[in-house]
Amino acid sequence: MVNFAGNETFERLAVFGLFANFMVYLTRELHLDQVTASNILSLWFGITNFAPLVGAFISDAYVGRFRTIAFASFGTLSVSSLILYNFSFSAKFNTTYSFSHPRLFCGLPYKRKLCMCHSINQ
Repeated sequence: MVNFAGNETFERLAVFGLFANFMVYLTRELHLDQVTASNILSLWFGITNFAPLVGAFISDAYVGRFRTIAFASFGTLSVSSLILYNFSFSAKFNTTYSFSHPRLFCGLPYKRKLCMCHSINQ
């Protein structure tokens, strides 16, 4: 029981520590207003707290505990690998980007981003 309480404590600490950093990132880096950033945080918090209930229902009612863990682990690994693979190739080979706010994107002082902004503005 002590191990469970410690695990839950550190999980809550990580979640609430992420909230503050996520809010700062959304407002300062992505230039969102506080209402929109709060809505995004609330949606994220709701989804991440509700998803285990859906997974538990599917596991108990249909698939089974070990198959659910295996499928979810494989799915998470494959989806995250696919996302990273797509981002790595889009950063290397794609020179045309369509951003809704190119000035916000171009305002960041990184050489790679400045080169992309130069190609956007031409």
